Amino acid sequence: MRRSGMALSNAQRQARWRVKRDAREKLRPEVIEAALVQQAEHPAALSDADRLALADKIANAAMHHLHRSQELAQLARRVRTFVTHTCIALALLTMLAALAPTRAQDTIFHDAHGRTTGSARTDSNGRHHVPRPRRTRDRHGAHRSQRCDHVPRRQRARHRFDQEMKANG
Repeated sequence: MRRSGMALSNAQRQARWRVKRDAREKLRPEVIEAALVQQAEHPAALSDADRLALADKIANAAMHHLHRSQELAQLARRVRTFVTHTCIALALLTMLAALAPTRAQDTIFHDAHGRTTGSARTDSNGRHHVPRPRRTRDRHGAHRSQRCDHVPRRQRARHRFDQEMKANG
């Protein structure tokens, strides 16, 4: 800063800076509280009017601390509420995602003539599931494997083979 065309020297700048720093320091709540506590340690040295003024200053400082603590407590409640609401929202979204129907894809395989040759299902996780073949029933309502005269294919082939060996000798 220049005044009337003259620049300040370093000593003048430092002096102004110290004055501003000391003024800021005196306004800090910790410094004010320490000064009040120091004055309150020797109340006998004060007149009645000074003691009442000191009591009012201490009460004002206590009230300021109370208001500040209430503001901080309210801020803490807001943060807790936000965290709680966020957790609830995440839990609900997770539950809704779990309840959503899975997107399965059914695939039916056809031969060159358009006949169905098989089918498979792919679930939402990408796993392939081939359905079990249906158990067919005979005309009496029994499954093939439950019929008394049912002979498995390998046994029939073996039996035919044995018959041909006997015939050929």
